Amino acid sequence: MNSDTQEWIDIFATTQNRRDMETLFKEIFTPGEIDTLTLRWQLLKDLYQGKTQRRIAAEHKISLCKITRGARLLKAEGGYLKKVLDDYCNAKERGGESAKIGVVGHFGFPQSNQFHGSNSFSSVFNAKNRVMGVILGCLQQLLT
Repeated sequence: MNSDTQEWIDIFATTQNRRDMETLFKEIFTPGEIDTLTLRWQLLKDLYQGKTQRRIAAEHKISLCKITRGARLLKAEGGYLKKVLDDYCNAKERGGESAKIGVVGHFGFPQSNQFHGSNSFSSVFNAKNRVMGVILGCLQQLLT
């Protein structure tokens, strides 16, 4: 990755609260770019939940081409994106609808009192960094 991308990673990794991250996103990205990132996240969650590519394309009224990359990434052995979704879905199952880990809404981050266990800080930090990696990957796709 080039130095500008590394700077983005550093900025995202050091942004510590949901409000600051949301402000950063709103100031940097257009509403259309945020919608694109949000759609990408929704497609990945749909694929992870086992929906077919055709069903996802029909539900979101998009072409199969937009879904194929995510499907490939989720099938890749040892893929990081699958780990992000595993963590997100596992936390959601443990805490119901209010569980917050990684991405909440468009780009929220967990509050410490909403995650349980002795390794909660470590888990939240690792999940946040994984999500930032996914976001940066999406950004690279948008900008190239």
